[in-house]
Amino acid sequence: MPVPAALLALPFLAGCAAGIAAAEHLTATFAACAAAASVLATLAALAWMQDGTPGEFCAAVVIGAALAGLSMGITSARDAHRPPLLAWFEGLDEQERRELVVLEAVLREDAAVTDYGALIVANVRGVARAGATDVTPCCRGGIRLSITGAAVQEFVEAWRAGRTIRVPAQLRLPTVYRNPGVPDARWGMALRGVVLVGSVKSPSLVEVVAPGGRIPEAAGDARAWTRRVLRAHVGRRSERSGAVATAILINDRSGLDPDDERRLQEAGTYHVIAISGGNIAILTVMLLAACRAVRMAPAPAAAVSIVALIFYAHLTGAPASVTRAVTAAVVFLAGRMLDQRGPALNALAVAAVCAIAAWPLTALDAGFILSFGATLGILLGTPGIVAALTVGRDTRRDRGPLEQEVRRSGAASFAVPQQGTGPLEQEVRRSGATLLAVPLQGTGPLEQEVRGSGAASLAVPQQGAGSLEPEVRRSGAASFAVPPHGTGPLEQEVRRSGATSLAVPQHGAGSLEQEVRRSGATLLAVPLQGTGPLEPEVRRSGATSLAVPLQGTGPLEQEIRRSGATSFAVPQHRAGPLEQEVRGSGATSFAVPLHGTGSLEQEVRRSGATPFSVTWGGSKGLTLVRGIWTTGAGLLGATICAELALAPVGAALFSRVTLAGLVVNFAAVPLMTLTQLAAMATLAASWFSDSAAGAAGMVADGAAWGLVESARLVDVAPWLAHEVARPRWTLVAAYYAACVWLVLGWRRAVAAGCVGAGYLLLVAAPLPFTRDAAPPRPGLLRAVFLDVGQADATLVTLPDGRALLVDAGGSPGSSFDVGARIVAPALRALGVRRLEELVVTHGDADHAGGALSISRLFRPRVIREGTPVPRDELMKALADYADASGAAWRMVQAGDVDRVAGVEIRVLHPPLPDWERQRVRNDDSIVLEFRYGDVSIVLPGDIGREPELALLPRLDLAPLVVLKAAHHGSASSSTAPFLRAIRPAAVIFSAGRNNRFGHPAPVVVERFRASGTEIFRTDEDGAIVVETDGRTVEVRTFGGRRVSIER
Repeated sequence: MPVPAALLALPFLAGCAAGIAAAEHLTATFAACAAAASVLATLAALAWMQDGTPGEFCAAVVIGAALAGLSMGITSARDAHRPPLLAWFEGLDEQERRELVVLEAVLREDAAVTDYGALIVANVRGVARAGATDVTPCCRGGIRLSITGAAVQEFVEAWRAGRTIRVPAQLRLPTVYRNPGVPDARWGMALRGVVLVGSVKSPSLVEVVAPGGRIPEAAGDARAWTRRVLRAHVGRRSERSGAVATAILINDRSGLDPDDERRLQEAGTYHVIAISGGNIAILTVMLLAACRAVRMAPAPAAAVSIVALIFYAHLTGAPASVTRAVTAAVVFLAGRMLDQRGPALNALAVAAVCAIAAWPLTALDAGFILSFGATLGILLGTPGIVAALTVGRDTRRDRGPLEQEVRRSGAASFAVPQQGTGPLEQEVRRSGATLLAVPLQGTGPLEQEVRGSGAASLAVPQQGAGSLEPEVRRSGAASFAVPPHGTGPLEQEVRRSGATSLAVPQHGAGSLEQEVRRSGATLLAVPLQGTGPLEPEVRRSGATSLAVPLQGTGPLEQEIRRSGATSFAVPQHRAGPLEQEVRGSGATSFAVPLHGTGSLEQEVRRSGATPFSVTWGGSKGLTLVRGIWTTGAGLLGATICAELALAPVGAALFSRVTLAGLVVNFAAVPLMTLTQLAAMATLAASWFSDSAAGAAGMVADGAAWGLVESARLVDVAPWLAHEVARPRWTLVAAYYAACVWLVLGWRRAVAAGCVGAGYLLLVAAPLPFTRDAAPPRPGLLRAVFLDVGQADATLVTLPDGRALLVDAGGSPGSSFDVGARIVAPALRALGVRRLEELVVTHGDADHAGGALSISRLFRPRVIREGTPVPRDELMKALADYADASGAAWRMVQAGDVDRVAGVEIRVLHPPLPDWERQRVRNDDSIVLEFRYGDVSIVLPGDIGREPELALLPRLDLAPLVVLKAAHHGSASSSTAPFLRAIRPAAVIFSAGRNNRFGHPAPVVVERFRASGTEIFRTDEDGAIVVETDGRTVEVRTFGGRRVSIER
């Protein structure tokens, strides 16, 4: 089995994901039973392994792994969703929840500076009421605290990961927005270990009571030094470049501009600034190169690299993405240390199992899925794409049939036959090289056997009646070593066959077999018995897979020992054209020249063998062109495969499918690499020369600038990034089934067509294929009052399907983009692909904060505002967007009337202003009436008492009125005279749960209740849908409430 770890990894990951997803419906007892069953399955697997029944063994491993993952997933999810801290908080009454508590907590990561102050994430160790001296140590759980205050910069340096703090804070449950198409944020935060959020009034209240351990403190010092050096040598040229370099080196993205982050996400290149596999791969290569430069042996070099990578993980704060990438690198390096170099897919499977076993909740973490999904797609698909792109683009001198075969096969590893009397064959035999293949030509029984089998890289004949064949079949071995001397029938058979990568049978009574069994080795190229100078040397070295003789005084042996290489098939000295070309290419693992007229070259070309190591001919210029083309093909193939592998993930988790990465990655990946290398050089140079550090910083600045600017392609071609509705799981499953079909290679044209069709469905996102879809019913007027917290956003869909959005939500004093994160997914789930109009009632952040994001995503044809406020930044940015995009900008005033699809849209307020406003005022809000038959839906913005009274003489509403309460239900609005004039049948309060304003005011709620009005609240009911045919009204809530209203 080429990827044996997959037998464990796939069921283990699937079981863990299923356990997390179903944890709410399963008990701890069920998890314990699953764990016990897993142990029984493991014991059964061990028994069947001893009995030699592979089918039963594999089945038991799969069942045991799945049950183990299921148990771990259930247990981890239950612990994350119900930690002691959350249980303690839920046991408090409403008054106690509003009181300050003193927290003692260990910082999980360095504090991040924000626009409003700072943000810290910590693990609580204990809590106490305000004023108490001791904390209760039983309340453990994760928290996220927002610290406000202008002086936060003076304190933030002390808030490092690993340190213990004591702080008074006001805690609350994370905000949940209950709308169609919007995932449960509380669930996602719990998976990341955060169950409560809170606020701290001043940074001076945060007291550091204990330092971290030695390693966390050393890592914190290194991070602080890195920030200072990059700020001094990169940031002084450009704050943006300094922030990008810091993000790439130590995973600190707090200094990135939100617009740059958005652009990188839309371009599909955000991964290059979030430390992950690519960054760790670069660092690993640099560490191994440094070890080799000081002539360190491979095993110690791998060990040193592992230690350095583990410290680097601590340096970055050990976020999930870095931990996963470092785990994969450690698995790879450990394989090098133990000389266990299997397929990359096997290493990936082992790394995935290690990551999930250590942190089971990452099975459903977006970063885990993106990292391992992209890597899996690249490993499975890139070789085929590279082979297809390099066919026919040959720069070699020889264009014979063998070269054409190599180009068609896409193979990259060849071998040399050991028979023949030419000087090269003798040199190869003398060199002890053992990575050689079986020639497919010749008339001997072995050659005929190999050709009959259809194999292109065989070492052991699996049938036949000779003494060797039955022995091999009985042993079950498929990779044998060759004793290169001796006169017995085995040695003669091996020498005659020309095969040199054969294993030793594990049973039998011969001295060689006994020696191999005693040694425990299963992959030898050198016999361990004998008295020649080579055998004792090998035994002393302890090596089990050698291709290079360690003794001898010839020039080849000396050259190989100097190079440090351990796998050679071509001599690196002599003055022939082949040797010169190999040396010129810099390659260290060559086997076959593909041109030339010697007897060996002709024999290899005649053999038609396909595991080739291609030696390029022609000029160095043509070789360089070929190398650049192959590298570009590899990058394009990797990008295509990663995009195809992650398209459903991006659509399901982020509502985005992007094609821009296919182009931008050609610039972003090299520029990221250059930025990382230049930033590291800046740090190194700062120890001895400010001028050298400045020069390296200048390179980092240029590379970082190019990296960010390359993402502007999405501004030039916005159609390359698609915002989509979340797809149904059935579509996702069908898409990946088609991908597996394509990888397996059966009827690839049909499979590729199915993959393409699935991709188009993801991009087009027709409503039948989307989750949480709630499309409007034709012929009805529908208003959806979205749950956007302490803000307003109302989607009105006309009977002909055209959509208008009145306000777009927002979160004052926060960088959280309600428009993009909450309103946009809800609009897609509600069937909106483009807005006809966007109406901003006034410029307050809780109404206009999400307008710019919504405009970019849904491209409204018309944007309307009421009383203009020229100095307002939010409305100014929106007006600039309208000018750039070609959207019509219109100012409305009382008395404006539009009639569309049978609906009369009337503007009731504001009148024309008689002076220029210097600031936004609630009383200047636009008031709209949507009248359809006998039903009026009134949206009054944030108007207060005076505008309400001014409206009374002009009100001419339909008999059945649905009213959104003005100003979120404030006591200064919804006056008694206004309610008596409107006589609403239903009222909707748009307010945030437990908001600090106390909206809706109890007196206002009671006023509506006394008048017999049906009351709906977004803080209790979630999103509220109002539909009318012009005669009756039906109201449905996200929480499942349903009310029909008639005249």
